Amino acid sequence: MAIDGIWALCLAGLGDMERSLTLARRGIAGFSDSTSLFFGVSHARALRAAGGLRCEAELEAVIARVFAGMQRAETTGWLPLILLERAGLARLRGDADRLARDLAEARRLFAQMGVTGWDDYARSIEA
Repeated sequence: MAIDGIWALCLAGLGDMERSLTLARRGIAGFSDSTSLFFGVSHARALRAAGGLRCEAELEAVIARVFAGMQRAETTGWLPLILLERAGLARLRGDADRLARDLAEARRLFAQMGVTGWDDYARSIEA
């Protein structure tokens, strides 16, 4: 499951969108509530990269499931990562307000934890 998400993301980067979507969907289908917390971000990112708005409903469902699970489990360390994916979905939809809110919250959480290195990715979602 972990490999499917990362591999799907790599395939999307290489332009093999159909194989990317197949792997991402296979991984998502195998999620339990606990595994979705750890692997959901990479699968959501792969869906967004390979399918974009074509996978809008699937992407929204994965993000909502992972986000809710993280909040229930109070796994704040992972929360900014799914916020970045939700911001990416907002960008695809043209929802500038949601994009700005999610990016700001992700950046705030990263700063609060002292995490660096994600700002380039956040900027790529903004662009």
